[in-house]
Amino acid sequence: MKKIVSYLVLFLLVTSCNSEDAGDCFQTAGNIIQEEISLNAFDKILINERVSLVIKEGPSQKVIIETGKNLLPDVTLEVIDGQLIASDNNKCNFVRDYGLTKVIVTSPNITEIRNSSEQTVTSDGVLNYPNIRLLSEDYQSDYLNVGDFNLEVNATSISITSNGISNFYITGNATNLNAFFAAGDSRLEAQTLIATNVKFTNKSSNDMLVNPQDKIEGAIYSLGDVIAYNEPPIVDVVEHYKGKLIFN
Repeated sequence: MKKIVSYLVLFLLVTSCNSEDAGDCFQTAGNIIQEEISLNAFDKILINERVSLVIKEGPSQKVIIETGKNLLPDVTLEVIDGQLIASDNNKCNFVRDYGLTKVIVTSPNITEIRNSSEQTVTSDGVLNYPNIRLLSEDYQSDYLNVGDFNLEVNATSISITSNGISNFYITGNATNLNAFFAAGDSRLEAQTLIATNVKFTNKSSNDMLVNPQDKIEGAIYSLGDVIAYNEPPIVDVVEHYKGKLIFN
């Protein structure tokens, strides 16, 4: 009799967890679904905790949420002052996998992406955005600064700012690459980003890998090196500490 009661309690617990109305901690994700969301126009993106981002270029704006059916009611997308803010409010988690919520954005032009998530920002195809700014920093704010970027670009200008442990994997082409690591252990792998001009400040304990064609300028303040995969005709770099400019 005790076994029957135990099995009944277990059955009720499992079935109650597989619902949108179950408490966060014991709620299962449910089947992975996609839902297209209609939003006002935006050219900036902020992803918060538990959200990953896939960004692709396209002639018109389109936004899709991919997540568990039971999680969808607590995933919010809103546009404020031209910025898409994506949040997953399913915080407590004892019984489901992490990183299930993904936002897929198609846009003709994005100028700024801030990763305030522990998840990754990824491009689907080449992003032909003229000027794009990538942010992962928490200066005077509560933003996270741990999520990575993995992008292929064809840009006039790409700007990177970080002060945490985010890694930036950037390929493609750019006229100007500006990388500013204010602190932390962030790493830049842009050795296959063919950049006409590279400007940097490296206060990270990790390295920057770049490929300048005409000019490289900047300053190294910490342990991290700057490794250049081409030696351009103009070099203006100051080494303030142990980090070095190395031509590979």
